[in-house]
Amino acid sequence: MKKTHLFLGLALLLSIFMMGCGKVGNICLDPDKQNYNSTSVASDQRGNSYSDQCYQGGQAADSCSGDGCILKEAVCNDGTATTEDYNCPNGCSNGACLP
Repeated sequence: MKKTHLFLGLALLLSIFMMGCGKVGNICLDPDKQNYNSTSVASDQRGNSYSDQCYQGGQAADSCSGDGCILKEAVCNDGTATTEDYNCPNGCSNGACLP
């Protein structure tokens, strides 16, 4: 019985998150809080979702370094999930800057 109530409560919270509440504003989550040294997925209530990703010469790459190597960091901007480019000084691997 308690598990059912917990499940229903979580389902209700998820529904509120996905639909928004009146004029509360847009909800966007960025678990790594724009941390270039970790990887995450930023998502918003509109269904936009972006993963941190390394790019070399304009193409997605598992890892890169040197000229043309950037991290497209998934971020929240005014309640909307999007990406911003960041130059990792030591290269990029699996969606995060190398230390």
